[in-house]
Amino acid sequence: MVENKMGRIIQTLKNDNKGVYKSTDFNEFCQLNSISRQFFIPYTPQHNMVLKWKNQILMQVFLNMLHYVKLTRYFWGEAIFITIYLQNRQPCKSVDNLSPYELWIRHKLL
Repeated sequence: MVENKMGRIIQTLKNDNKGVYKSTDFNEFCQLNSISRQFFIPYTPQHNMVLKWKNQILMQVFLNMLHYVKLTRYFWGEAIFITIYLQNRQPCKSVDNLSPYELWIRHKLL
């Protein structure tokens, strides 16, 4: 779907070292499509410091959003979607002040 919709080729998949991603069918699919794979130890985000840092920021923003607006945990799903939406649109110094979303669509937003 990503390749068809965005015209981009998936080169690498990063995932945990368990479940469906270890199946023979999925291994064959990745080999057939020249997709390299990187595995992490399951349930250990501390082995990937970038992932751990991003998870902490997401949780802090999410919990602050629920607290500030005084919403119940019933709305946690919407709050986390909004948090991720906002994070994907924040510029990043390391890539010429472009957001992840702008990098994905290959177009600078105003």
